[in-house]
Amino acid sequence: MARGVSLRVGTGRLLEAALNPEEKQLARAGTLISAASVLFGVLAYRLWLEVWPSPWAKAFDRWDAENYLLVAKEGWKTMGPKAFTITLPPLWPNLIRAGALVTADLDLSALLLANLSFVAALVLLYRLAKLDLPEEQARRAPWLLAYFPTAYFLHAGYAESLYLALALGAFLFARERRWGPAAGLAFVAATLRVNGFLLGPALAVEALEQEGKENAARRAWPVLLAPLGILAQVANCWLVYGKPLVFFEIQKTKFGKALDFPWVGLRGALKSLTWRPLYDRIMVGGAEALAGVLLWAFVVWSWKRQRRSYFVYSLLTVAQFTFMNFWCSLPRYALCVFPLFIGLAAALGNDDTMKPALGLSALLQSAGMALFVAGWWAF
Repeated sequence: MARGVSLRVGTGRLLEAALNPEEKQLARAGTLISAASVLFGVLAYRLWLEVWPSPWAKAFDRWDAENYLLVAKEGWKTMGPKAFTITLPPLWPNLIRAGALVTADLDLSALLLANLSFVAALVLLYRLAKLDLPEEQARRAPWLLAYFPTAYFLHAGYAESLYLALALGAFLFARERRWGPAAGLAFVAATLRVNGFLLGPALAVEALEQEGKENAARRAWPVLLAPLGILAQVANCWLVYGKPLVFFEIQKTKFGKALDFPWVGLRGALKSLTWRPLYDRIMVGGAEALAGVLLWAFVVWSWKRQRRSYFVYSLLTVAQFTFMNFWCSLPRYALCVFPLFIGLAAALGNDDTMKPALGLSALLQSAGMALFVAGWWAF
């Protein structure tokens, strides 16, 4: 535990040295939010299950967090009930394993990595928003992310927080016309989450906007290599299973997911409201349908009101998540669509209109965290 605290303090000092006063304040606030979220999760575990988690970090070993930890500990399975873990890209479990060399505990490593990435994502989102929005609006964007209803996944040992930090960093480098670092971060993001390969096309659009057709290929060619990060997943499947694309097969056989038109997934979510138990009607039917519709509404809104590269990234990402016969985890996947938070920051009239929205989001997030640590499905 002392080693984990030492790592956190040392990293915090390093980050603060690179931040301006506004960003330092945001980083401190993000650290407090992380600590409060983790503490709330542990207390919710105690109240729900009437026993303290032992060790405390195991309160968050739920769903994919548990699967990532299993892979970090034992590697990928080719047989048995956990054979589906091959669908998880390789970077996050390997980072957890590496972090445990310092923390001496896989659970603590996962939480530290996720929460440090969360703080970094807040700062990077603020920096990116400032490039397009007035200061007052730019300050809203990280708060909208931090209080988003499903943002508890950014504290629970999932890969979303690091993915966000990488994606935001890639776009920041792109806005500075530093195409090599932008492509590098996008490449790493594609080894972390499958949808990361979509950063490449979006960065290519940004390159065309900034460099023009004549210079883009000469100056920004590295972004064309960014999608190749997905080959890490393909190579891992080949090494473990002997089948490079086995994750597509498992998605279909284990989870019943296959490519299809988005209205098929929407129709299935709405139809499930007639036969699922009450809890699943809300979390599996209604919430998925609402999230999918709202995400597509945002894509339409983004077309005329945001940078073309942001629109392309949002369009491709939402399409990948929703062109499925079965919609699942869309409220969580929305966290990956970072232009959403920049758009919301611009669309909200003033801070007075944002406060009620943040209050409601905080309540929903707290409920989601409590359900998550109790072992209920919460996206």
